[in-house]
Amino acid sequence: MVDEYQTRRPHEERTIVMEYTTGLPTAKFADLLIRLREEGVEGYPPSMGLRNALKAALIYMRHNIPQVVIGEQLNVSQSTVSRA
Repeated sequence: MVDEYQTRRPHEERTIVMEYTTGLPTAKFADLLIRLREEGVEGYPPSMGLRNALKAALIYMRHNIPQVVIGEQLNVSQSTVSRA
């Protein structure tokens, strides 16, 4: 019989890395990005790319902070964040 302790992974291996700004674990964010690309979704606006457009949208929905603040974080203007 296998000891229960041996079948569990150590705590360090089970830790999920959470991105506070988006509210998604890193792996889930990557999975969502892959799914969007598979569906043919392009990053809009093009200056942001799909990854940053997704990140901007998730940050805005999670925290409802001003778009200008998100723009500062992503190094784009407020109007660019608004289009995303």
